[in-house]
Amino acid sequence: MSQNSSSATTKISTYLMLIVLIVLALAIVALVSAVYVYESDFEFAVILLAMGTIAMGMSVYVLLQSRK
Repeated sequence: MSQNSSSATTKISTYLMLIVLIVLALAIVALVSAVYVYESDFEFAVILLAMGTIAMGMSVYVLLQSRK
């Protein structure tokens, strides 16, 4: 059983993992920026929130699909 779990993690390319982590970090930055901008510019905060949520969802999806 442990051999199957270790082989699943080794299937993920290093470059793919690096790209996913960078996108995930940028998504977190967008979400934090949306919180800071919320009071001064509501429309821009909504755009940042949408961008961060979509980017986070896409990176998690790519990560889960690459493990199969």
